[in-house]
Amino acid sequence: GYTPWPVDGNALVLEYNRLFRTHVESPEGGVFYIGRDWAARGSSIRFNFIHHVEDSREGCGSATRFVHLDDSAPEIEIHGNVCYRLGGGVSICGGAANHVHDNLFIECHWGVDIGPRGQDMFQSDGQGGYRRTEAGWPTLATLLERYKWNQPPYSTRYPRLVEIFMKDPIAAPWFNVVTRNAMVDCGFGIRQMGMQPGWSTVEDNWELDDPGFVDPDRTRLDFRLREDGPLRGRGFQPIPFSRIGLFASPERRSWPVVCELPAPDWRPRWMHLRDAASQ
Repeated sequence: GYTPWPVDGNALVLEYNRLFRTHVESPEGGVFYIGRDWAARGSSIRFNFIHHVEDSREGCGSATRFVHLDDSAPEIEIHGNVCYRLGGGVSICGGAANHVHDNLFIECHWGVDIGPRGQDMFQSDGQGGYRRTEAGWPTLATLLERYKWNQPPYSTRYPRLVEIFMKDPIAAPWFNVVTRNAMVDCGFGIRQMGMQPGWSTVEDNWELDDPGFVDPDRTRLDFRLREDGPLRGRGFQPIPFSRIGLFASPERRSWPVVCELPAPDWRPRWMHLRDAASQ
């Protein structure tokens, strides 16, 4: 499968999930995935623990990641998540008004990656509307018109959607905010490719060796942060780590639920390639 959790709709909240060993046969995708719909916005992906996800298959130039905001996916808030040993964290592929903050990326290939995919798809008509170019993805315009994006409730609930049509270029990654994310022993921190000044705000993100985990042995998968640790000292928002994952319920067939976790020495492909290159 391409992704275990496609996000399709508005104002959804995806929280407190623990997911691991997804994408065992996929060369590309996201544990959470959304794309090619400018009308699907306003959702929140928060307080999830994602770990041990392979980053790519041999011979594939693409990768898997925690959240794949593919093909101009807009206005998603991603915060308070913990990612451990993944290919990548969050990809913003040309979308606008996404807010990625206070996430913890540990031993991932990269933390957040942002670029201007699809910026030539539309041209402004100068009156708050648009003309689609030959390069435009048809679904973006079709869904905008279906949901009457420039009329209430869309125009009032999502003012950034209306405002973007007065911008030039329309489909550039406007209004994104990427801030206060922590990368711990990652291959890269924040990757910006082809971005222009004024499009988005990317600031106050940190690359650390020791953020102050309660348990310094990361293979035990306890990523609570000490109150006196260096990351909390920078004002990093606390993550309710103990609430993430399965919980006791009378509706369950059995409790506790026993799951087979990857071996402590399991690592994604990017780490094996890094180590091989250093020899």
